[in-house]
Amino acid sequence: MNLTWHEAEESAVKYYYFPNLLPNPKWKTEAWDAVRLCFPSENKGSGILFTTRNTEVARDAGTKNLSLQMDLMGPDESWSLFKSVAISSEALPYEFETVGKHITDECHGLPLTIVVVARLLKSKRAIED
Repeated sequence: MNLTWHEAEESAVKYYYFPNLLPNPKWKTEAWDAVRLCFPSENKGSGILFTTRNTEVARDAGTKNLSLQMDLMGPDESWSLFKSVAISSEALPYEFETVGKHITDECHGLPLTIVVVARLLKSKRAIED
């Protein structure tokens, strides 16, 4: 992947400022190679929190022993996260709980997916919404 400095910088800005616009699960090592050009090679004072489900990308990012393998959330954890994001402190009607648990099941334990869906549904007050 041959990119100019400007193209690499533009890629880094898109990934940094608009991460939800790019398909993180499909990241390949070539994408990281392009983005890493924008970061200083010296280890002076800054850090990067880098998330990916692709262990090859994590390895190629030079994380050495700093990588953490995260497990998927279970049904109870997923529901708890969903409620904390989507629902205010008011009491939850039973039908919302049933639908909410079904929604979290469809998120397959992925925390980011749960949070995004919960934020989208936060303003909904009727199941039909």
